[in-house]
Amino acid sequence: MIIEIDESVIKGLDLIDDSEIEALINLASSRARGFNFILGNKAHLLKLSQFSEFSRITRSTYSKAMTDQVKWSNLLKNFNFRVRLIKDNVDIFETEEGGVNILNISLSKFLFYKIDYKPSLIAENLTDISFYTNVVRSYLKSKNVVSLELSFTPVNGGGSTTKDVVVEHFKQQNGISICLLDSDLKIPWGEYGETANDVISVLPNQPYAKTMILKSREAENIIPTKILEQLSKNNKVFRMKVEKFKSLSSIVIDNERPIRYVDFKKGIKKYMLNTSCPKTNKFWQDSFEESNLLKICKTQRSCTTLNNCKCLLADGLGTDLLKSTVEFLENNDFHYSDVDDYMKNEWDFICGKISPYVIAPQRFLT
Repeated sequence: MIIEIDESVIKGLDLIDDSEIEALINLASSRARGFNFILGNKAHLLKLSQFSEFSRITRSTYSKAMTDQVKWSNLLKNFNFRVRLIKDNVDIFETEEGGVNILNISLSKFLFYKIDYKPSLIAENLTDISFYTNVVRSYLKSKNVVSLELSFTPVNGGGSTTKDVVVEHFKQQNGISICLLDSDLKIPWGEYGETANDVISVLPNQPYAKTMILKSREAENIIPTKILEQLSKNNKVFRMKVEKFKSLSSIVIDNERPIRYVDFKKGIKKYMLNTSCPKTNKFWQDSFEESNLLKICKTQRSCTTLNNCKCLLADGLGTDLLKSTVEFLENNDFHYSDVDDYMKNEWDFICGKISPYVIAPQRFLT
């Protein structure tokens, strides 16, 4: 994460109290441990590196921050989120400067909210977090951002209990967090799923607790095709299943990509075009006809609900699909340019949202 020291902190350095000194010491410690970047005017950082109230190690860390400044300042200022540390004793508030969302936090409240901690990534499960952060690494590499680290604390929401985890994290003031959520959208004009809606409803109205909700149904819907092809390379049955989904991936209906709303894990069922909503039925009818997925269902059982429908147009790829994808990403090079064109905008959005929270310098304390 990127923490910027405002000029007001330096101007008030002669009047700083013990708790504020401790805050600046802890900020330096977070930099030394590779948790957070420190951003600031070089003259201001020089003054902190010479501040007599600090220990030698703290002064040395602010000196190191000056080196960071020379190397990384222009890059860091291009990310769309950072924290700004100010001297005024005011409540946390947000400002926007040139497309950058800035979270302004008083020096006196810095430790109360544990801003020196690693930022937390909360998701319905830890596999989701591993998936996102692995692709973020590829994204940063594609931007020639190298020699940097990712620093964050993964927090398991536990599916339906994610809202409780978010609330508890907030109550404990456990640092800045962003909750990564599936939308569970089954059609483009549908509503978010229960988990996403629950988190939105309980999320405190505080700028240091944010959400990122997918535009597609869930993480499985935005696994790049090249990864799916690699996963199916030595498995003929799995490869045939992947081909069914690939046939749908190129289809566009009313400026929407149906592939973004199907269930990759459980598969595509014919009931999807026999719902109580004519608009939904037509959307899927057109989608399945154009992709050649539509077939005559041989079962005599009436598909009155999605669960009792036995007519699979495409077999699911299984509940371990995302886990297998993470294992692939952790053991193979993946180039961000291999992300499919139709999901590129969403991946840019996701990576742009997560990157400023997790980007961090290399640690120099062991």
